[in-house]
Amino acid sequence: MKRINNKGFAISVMLYSILALISMIVMLILLTMAGSRKNNSNLIDNIKEDLNTASYNKLQTFEYTGGVQTFTVNKNGYYQIELWGASGAGSANSGKGAYTKGYIKLNAGDVLYFYVGQQGQENGTATFNGGGEGAVTNGVRKASGGGATDVRLKNGVWNDIPSLQSRIMVAAGGGSGDFYNSGSAGGTLIGGNGAIQNGGAIPGSGGTQILGGTNGGAFGRGGAGTNTYTNNCSLAYGGGGGYYGGGGGTSGTGTQTDGICTSQGYGGGGSSFISGYAGVNATTIAGAAITHTYDTRHSSEKFFLKGQMVAGEHSGDGKAAISYVGADLSKTSNQLNNVRYIKDCINGSNISTNNTWIELQAIQNGSNVAKGKSVTTTGTIINNTASKAVDGDINSTSRLSVTDIGIQCITVDLGESKNLDEIVVWHDYENNMSFNQHTLSVSNNNSSWVTLINQSDVAETPNGIRVSAY
Repeated sequence: MKRINNKGFAISVMLYSILALISMIVMLILLTMAGSRKNNSNLIDNIKEDLNTASYNKLQTFEYTGGVQTFTVNKNGYYQIELWGASGAGSANSGKGAYTKGYIKLNAGDVLYFYVGQQGQENGTATFNGGGEGAVTNGVRKASGGGATDVRLKNGVWNDIPSLQSRIMVAAGGGSGDFYNSGSAGGTLIGGNGAIQNGGAIPGSGGTQILGGTNGGAFGRGGAGTNTYTNNCSLAYGGGGGYYGGGGGTSGTGTQTDGICTSQGYGGGGSSFISGYAGVNATTIAGAAITHTYDTRHSSEKFFLKGQMVAGEHSGDGKAAISYVGADLSKTSNQLNNVRYIKDCINGSNISTNNTWIELQAIQNGSNVAKGKSVTTTGTIINNTASKAVDGDINSTSRLSVTDIGIQCITVDLGESKNLDEIVVWHDYENNMSFNQHTLSVSNNNSSWVTLINQSDVAETPNGIRVSAY
């Protein structure tokens, strides 16, 4: 038998060792693959999910088409929706449309219907989604208002009442203008009032949360201009569409001074709406009847968080956008948690020593939980009753007034501690009023207070003074 030398023996041992090592590695790989197949499958699924989410996060936009546009939800979670109302006619002086934004929880299979407003027309024809037409003067129709942009839960012709009642967000359209005056802005909770050019003309007022503007403004529709005279300088313009549309202008006698017509009535701007936004006044869905609930949450119970409204923000046709933001939406502050009592104090205004409250609202899950709750006041009530401050109505005629000079307060008792989303107060937004030494505080025991607002000389608006947990 041939003897193996030392060198050959060493090589043989090395080869056997390498083969053994390779065998062990292969076995380990096979065992690892078998044991982790399920985990690998989950990893692949997770990658697919991440890719799908990244794709779905892309903003989907809707431009004006003159018809309804549909969006079907494919993924549970929170979505950001933005709307821009259309501006009225009138070139550079058109009343701009409003902007609205909010975050809403939607489920796969939900269907939303977008109606994008049409810009007001120089030839005066009524525009898509509620812009009112202009009046005819000597065979020529004056400019029309801009249409609102909205999102609905029910399909239908744009002015179908059940479809209009299903709107969960609306960005108002602007009133029309011309080279004499700017059109009125599409508003927040209340639309802008139209201008006049003397001569007995009457402007259309802005839409509100419960009424259309004077002269034809209605639920979802701006009023048409009305010409009461026939000369070339009696001109009237259309109102903007909205939750409630602005009224159309009414012309006066009409004369001309230095080449300028002196009797022009301009249309008002529409009002905006966001379900769950403090200050809005939702309706029931009940056929042709329009019945207000004086609550902030839409009757479908769908509502938005982090709502935002801006008046007079957009020129041209309206537009809309929607995008997925995530499975959850977190609060950025806990100061509105565990709140039972809300105290608001002021010390007169820039025009009066009286202290006035139109409304105080506390929002939880889209609903105003302060509505109808107990209210106590300091000072002597001289107008209405304390309950007017929590009746769900931000109309300036629905107000509580307290006399006595110095700091006066109202305190609302929610009945139990709640984790709130938002608190909003309206003192008096007419005439650019501002109130002195305004403080807004919360408590869970009516003795230890956390101050949320401490300010003076801030001009109030129909949008109220807001504190949000988001």
